[in-house]
Amino acid sequence: CCFSHDGKYFLTSSTDNTARIWNATDGTLVKTLRHEGEVFSCAFTLDDQLIVTACSDNTVRIWDTESGQLK
Repeated sequence: CCFSHDGKYFLTSSTDNTARIWNATDGTLVKTLRHEGEVFSCAFTLDDQLIVTACSDNTVRIWDTESGQLK
């Protein structure tokens, strides 16, 4: 898992084919990002505007942090 640079969110990756964005203040789930395979890695860009995830299906996806939509 990793924290956003502004400390607002943290990310988790999982074997259930998801990465999740959590509120770092109260621990509530903000968004679920779905892949076709296990998500092994996730990170925020330096400006926290995007999230990058890497998956066992050999894909890397780029997501908008606020909307959770694929870029």
